[in-house]
Amino acid sequence: MDGLSRGMTPSAVVGATPPRAARPVSLAIRDYLGRNHDEARGLVLAVSGGADSLALAVATADHAERMNLPYTAAIVDHGLRPESAQEALLVERRLRAAGLPEVVILGGQGGETEVSHPLEGEARQLRHRLLDDYALSWAESSGLEGVEILYGHTMEDQAETVLMRLGRGASPRSLAAIRQHVDTGHSSPHLYRGRPLLTIRRGDTEGFCRALGLEWVDDPSNSAEGSWLGASGRPLPRTALRHSVLPALREALGQDPVPALARVAQMLGEDEDLLADLAQKELARVRDGAHLELTPLADLPPALRRRVLVLHWDDLAEGMITAEQVEAVDQLVTAARSGPRSPTGKCIALPGGWRARRTRETLVLERL
Repeated sequence: MDGLSRGMTPSAVVGATPPRAARPVSLAIRDYLGRNHDEARGLVLAVSGGADSLALAVATADHAERMNLPYTAAIVDHGLRPESAQEALLVERRLRAAGLPEVVILGGQGGETEVSHPLEGEARQLRHRLLDDYALSWAESSGLEGVEILYGHTMEDQAETVLMRLGRGASPRSLAAIRQHVDTGHSSPHLYRGRPLLTIRRGDTEGFCRALGLEWVDDPSNSAEGSWLGASGRPLPRTALRHSVLPALREALGQDPVPALARVAQMLGEDEDLLADLAQKELARVRDGAHLELTPLADLPPALRRRVLVLHWDDLAEGMITAEQVEAVDQLVTAARSGPRSPTGKCIALPGGWRARRTRETLVLERL
């Protein structure tokens, strides 16, 4: 049974003193749970079957049992390949052999797993939806106040995300990339997402699995020679970054770029957290219902003012507002002309039938 015996527990698999090769993963999980765990919150371990998620599942199960935290494991079968159903069953058997008592497969035959094309973004949205629905249902049935879904993303995933977004002209907020701990805003029960392994390398997760005799599944979509291509007929963007761009960057710089890219994301994330807190305070100061007072709003530094506008939009409306739309509304705020070409009364169309309108003293968000 993949080197493991029936009747094992995760703590028996990992051991009281994990092998040296398994320690980076085990320590990362211990540190993350020590900083973020809550006795009223359960854990859903998202498992694809790859080395990253398999290491996450076994290491987290070990610490969860030692800390008396409720947990379950969930495997998402996207149904994108004919063999995916059998692979999901294989991963389930391996998790149970490692001592995880509760493992479910989401999707598969009869599940809502069809996507029009195996693109990364579409598959990711499907995965989040299936895992969110399961996590909330499991938490409610277990009488938990909150639940956190843990993913096995590593430092390499962070670096790839930074490069992908940088190439698309992302904002600093977007370049903060994958956040380690996220409150989704869903309450009753509270729903969080966590990535405990962002501080370690992909090789560490493979080392964890090898040291403990855990066999993982290789996803062909991650292979440079795989058959999965984008709509353009080229390799999927993340696959191209992983196998072509990062190695070329390493060669050009003469050093590994992954830690540096991950540090960029961390620093931008810290900056964004501070700016978000400041923007929330400024929003409370300049807002009166759906109105924002023009003079104090226009006096704010541009970076802070635009965040206030986005927060105001998020509080009142639904859907995404683009950077171009934020810029247009910001220009409406800062325009100071008077006379026949005055911006007073001018409107900016926004998503969902909303608009921003300037009066003499306020900016108003209203739905048509």
